[in-house]
Amino acid sequence: MLEPAHLVPGHGEIATLADVTLIENYINTLLQMAEQNFRNGGTTESAAALQPPSFIEGFELSMKFLHEMAQQK
Repeated sequence: MLEPAHLVPGHGEIATLADVTLIENYINTLLQMAEQNFRNGGTTESAAALQPPSFIEGFELSMKFLHEMAQQK
């Protein structure tokens, strides 16, 4: 298993493995929020209006995309 000291993403700052864990948790939280919104009869717009667990650019677009993914399940 690789254990890199630094990760260089396609954009943004150089990251560490701890950063990857934070991002993974954030993405899993977004997925749960989108699926719950869909199960509760929410719309794409109500998904986009949800409050993010922490600031990140593009939250509204991410939630719209994930809501549409939840609809396809």
